[in-house]
Formats: sequence, structure tokens, C-alpha cells
Amino acid sequence: MNKLPEISHTQIETGFTIVETITALTISTIVAAVSFPSLAGFWGDYATRLAQTNAHAQLLILKREAQRTNRTCQVTFSGNQATVNPADCLVSMGRSLSDSGWGSDLGVTVSGTLSSVTFSPLATITPSSNGTLRFGHAWTNTTRCLVLSQPLGVIRLGTIQQNACVKDGRS
Repeated sequence: MNKLPEISHTQIETGFTIVETITALTISTIVAAVSFPSLAGFWGDYATRLAQTNAHAQLLILKREAQRTNRTCQVTFSGNQATVNPADCLVSMGRSLSDSGWGSDLGVTVSGTLSSVTFSPLATITPSSNGTLRFGHAWTNTTRCLVLSQPLGVIRLGTIQQNACVKDGRS
């Protein structure tokens, strides 16, 4: 008669015990809970920086298009939306300033004193005073800003510090 081979205890005890599994899940949960505020702050900062960069790029393109076509081009900001008149001055300008570019909203709030800007073919702008756009997000304390200065439409990027837009060194 054939006898089955003996199995040692080391061969039987493979895999994870319930205690090891619960310990690993507990540690993973603690690490996730500790890192979430940091990741949320990172996302909020990324979103405000992207919205600021989108607005900056669109204003530069609009300014150059007014010079290239030898006509005036106007952009109007209302909430998170920017509209251009005439519309063919900037084809990509119909979307929200807080759009990620992938069809999802970043949750950025756009506010400020810059409601409408007209670029002339001579590279001058109206209104007659400087204007500021502010970009904020609920997950970060950093408020980014964009200042459009008179008379040539120089655009300065920065962050809000003590209720003033301070240049952040990357513009």
C-alpha cells in the first residue's frame, strides 16, 4: 500500500494570518490619513497655478493676435469664464479659466478687479487702470494672482501677500 508523504509544519503555514492582514490595513489607513492633507494642499496649489498659467497664456496670445491682425481684441472675465470679442481673436478662449484641459473643473475660484481688457494693434490696453485676477482654491491657503499693468499690458504673476500681489519669481 502507498503511504502519503509526511508534510512538515513549515510547508503548511504559508500565507498571511488575519492578524498580519489587519495590522497591514491599519498601518496603510494611518499613512493615508496622515498624507491626505498634504496631497490635498498639493492639488489645490496645482489647480490655482494651472488656472493662473491658463489665463496668462490666453492674455499673451490675445495681445499678439491683436497686433498680428491689426485690430482690437477684447476679453471679458465673468466669474470663472472668459469670453472674447470678436470670437475669432482667440479660438481657445471660450472655456472656463478653472478648466483642467481634460474636461474637468479644477474647483478654482477666479475673482478680482479685472473685468474687461481691450488690446489694440499698437500693443496698448484699456481700461485705464491696472487690473488683478485672483485664483483661489478651498484646499490651499495660497491665493495666486495676475496683474495686468498700464499702458502696455505687462502681465505679472505672483501670490497674494497682505492683500497685495507679490511677484513670485517665475514670471
